[in-house]
Amino acid sequence: DMAEADAVKLDALCRAASPPIAFLRADVRGLCGSVFVDLGPEFVCVDPTGEAVKSAIVERVDVAGTSASGETKLTIQCVDDE
Repeated sequence: DMAEADAVKLDALCRAASPPIAFLRADVRGLCGSVFVDLGPEFVCVDPTGEAVKSAIVERVDVAGTSASGETKLTIQCVDDE
């Protein structure tokens, strides 16, 4: 358990590091949960369609391989009915 104010302070410390440190916060309360991810000021999210944000239930995350630049590729499987 971490209060939101403490998480905000920790995220600010991670962003201020050189190089910035990715900050991930997961909170689970019974059957519900939330995830906050801050990958730093240089991270760019590309949204080619401009669709509205969707929510989903993640069923599984698998390692799908490695890119030519050495980055790990992931496949995320969501529940179909959500």
